[in-house]
Amino acid sequence: MRTCEQAYNILWVFLGTAICLLSVQLTLWDESGPGNGFIPFVAGVLIGVSGFALFVLELPKRSSPASRQPFLPNRPATIRILLVVGALCFMAMALSTLGFLLSAFLATCFLLRAIEPQKWWVVLVVASVSCVAAYGLFDGLLQVPLPKGLLGF
Repeated sequence: MRTCEQAYNILWVFLGTAICLLSVQLTLWDESGPGNGFIPFVAGVLIGVSGFALFVLELPKRSSPASRQPFLPNRPATIRILLVVGALCFMAMALSTLGFLLSAFLATCFLLRAIEPQKWWVVLVVASVSCVAAYGLFDGLLQVPLPKGLLGF
């Protein structure tokens, strides 16, 4: 497991370096202040430095057979992870057709029933309130245009 973790740490270093190199192609700084590439550059530096620090911190550790853990957690946790990923994939695919409100409502209802089963009235209330609040925050307050589906909302 130790070599796998070290490989991940090196991957983070390479990813951070690639982000930095690509963000330099954008404008890092111009006469009015930070440019388009400034935030990605800072993020790349943080990712690369964090990966390098984790790599260096892992060097003195020795892996013992008793300290090895399986890559995936127990079966119920793995199923919950796959359910969340499936719901997010559904939402991503249905977003343009159904719109944000309906696809988010359906995904939230599914997750509230599948992950930790709740009563139907709790599912409907929580899904409705959270989706309307998210829509109000992004579309209304932050003025981020969210996809409107076939029904127009």
